[in-house]
Amino acid sequence: MLRITITDGPVEQRWILQGRLVAPWVAELETSWKKRSRHVMRRCVVDLSEVTLIDKRGERALRAMRRAGAEFIACGVYIQHVVEGINRQCKVKAQPVTPGTNLRQTPGGAPSAGRLGRTR
Repeated sequence: MLRITITDGPVEQRWILQGRLVAPWVAELETSWKKRSRHVMRRCVVDLSEVTLIDKRGERALRAMRRAGAEFIACGVYIQHVVEGINRQCKVKAQPVTPGTNLRQTPGGAPSAGRLGRTR
């Protein structure tokens, strides 16, 4: 089972995924992702902290989200490994955002992650 919770804030849209990111539930994630508001210029953060398993179809969905600009919060060796592989495939240098990372607004108005690219 997969639970998708989407919260909208002034700086970011946060997608919290919980459970198993496997077929047939990946289809629901793909549908929700395609329906999201593309005209909103907020960053999109996908929290994978409570995801327990990702199959190949789930990885494809995450790659599509990453290519569209989503950032990931990864927790645990397995999920961090999957996210690092997705970032390599998408030719992204940044590492996943770790839980507890302070997301803040920069003085210039553009959002940034306090410790983006650093893992513990």
